Amino acid sequence: MKEKITKKLLDMGLENHGFMTAKSLESSKAYFKERRDKGYDTSFEEKDLEKKIDLTSQMSNVKTIISVAFRYYFDSYLHGEGYFSLYTLGKDYHLVVKDYLEQVAKLIREAGYDAEV
Repeated sequence: MKEKITKKLLDMGLENHGFMTAKSLESSKAYFKERRDKGYDTSFEEKDLEKKIDLTSQMSNVKTIISVAFRYYFDSYLHGEGYFSLYTLGKDYHLVVKDYLEQVAKLIREAGYDAEV
């Protein structure tokens, strides 16, 4: 199955990806706590520290986590005054990424496994 997923990711242009065993990230707890305490967390990060470090807490039968580095490039040039980050000109990055991940999840489900995005 890993080979099929890898092929799908590569076919979609997602070259930077990896697979890891779902486990507790207890060794990273202090790091995540420090980030939270300093206000470095972002709005899309899990707020509950225990959920954040225990990758099995959200899906009890999870075996593998697939991680994808996604470059979202929007080719454009702004004329005139002002500046907007280029990513704000296209479709919401989170929706774009979700569309790609849903395609991978569909492949996994069609093979008879559970998959969540």
